[in-house]
Amino acid sequence: MSENIEYLLNFAIENGASDVHIKTNRESILRIKKKLTKTNITIDEKELNDFINVYVENLQKKVEFKQNRRNSLDAALSFNGRRFRLHMYRSNNGLNATLRLLSEDIPELVKLNLPPDIKRLTKAEKGLVLVCGATGSGKTTTIASIINEINKTRAKIIITIEDPIEYVYKEEMSVIEQREVGVDTESFTQEGIDAMREDTDVLVVGELRDLDTIKNAITLAETGHLVFGTLHSKSVIDTIDRLIDVFPPEQQQQIRNQLSSVLFSIIHQQMVGTEKGVVVIAEMLMMNSVLANQLKSTETKSNAIKDYMRTKKDIGCQHITDNILWHIENRRLELTDVKFILDSDDYRLLEMRLNY
Repeated sequence: MSENIEYLLNFAIENGASDVHIKTNRESILRIKKKLTKTNITIDEKELNDFINVYVENLQKKVEFKQNRRNSLDAALSFNGRRFRLHMYRSNNGLNATLRLLSEDIPELVKLNLPPDIKRLTKAEKGLVLVCGATGSGKTTTIASIINEINKTRAKIIITIEDPIEYVYKEEMSVIEQREVGVDTESFTQEGIDAMREDTDVLVVGELRDLDTIKNAITLAETGHLVFGTLHSKSVIDTIDRLIDVFPPEQQQQIRNQLSSVLFSIIHQQMVGTEKGVVVIAEMLMMNSVLANQLKSTETKSNAIKDYMRTKKDIGCQHITDNILWHIENRRLELTDVKFILDSDDYRLLEMRLNY
């Protein structure tokens, strides 16, 4: 591999970068504490191709990408004692790559500063749990921490279906099988079918990208498994809408009925850059029979769900304003840090609660 890429990745590690952006024949960029930082390092296409050859182990993905049979390449790799998630793609400027630095170890759940009641999810027996947010909001890390807590405290058979495998678990009380799409299994859907025949207790099915993966996750939860997945969404309410809207109109009532019986929890999280660093803010929905009946309705009532999350703290719900207030009280955030994240009503509510 070229000295330029070696230097760039080492520089990223030493300076606590979260992401490395490489555009061929252009200045490479690091993201450090949510801010973009230019470097003086330029990588050419040959260097990037050499990088694939040395560090990407999935031969099938490499061959298909080089032969233009796939538009992008996703893989996890190790360099200088650290793990990275690689996304390589082509554009009108040539070959490009984005690398995300992964935590060296799976963080303890309590250290993520998520709503404290998230620990309830580690005790669940069945149902669908969704961790949602934008790209880079820490969804994969949250699920890994939940799974590792189950691994430490319960004797379960856990199967993860990943593309690529990012965190590597060390078995403790549980038995864990990690399978990579394209290496150990042909698809998320096929592995989900196989998992039902393998006496599995807990399944991590990765990102719910389309109708088939959503339907598969719901089916797995219906058969008595505890299923974890991720989804790109703007909020808890948006998550519910997206799950339903992906289906054709004639199937949406059926999906509402299925979700009402299997949905266990939705966590939505986002990262906020502050002068002190990065803070994850989150809201958490825990289901009960009242909300399950409302889900069956033909319309998701956003204000009713907001009120539900504010008032049902006893079962583990937390509205985003309550979570932000918790961070402010613990001196991790200032109110001004979230001014452009909250809508005007929620921001005014926080101002009143803080006597601003």
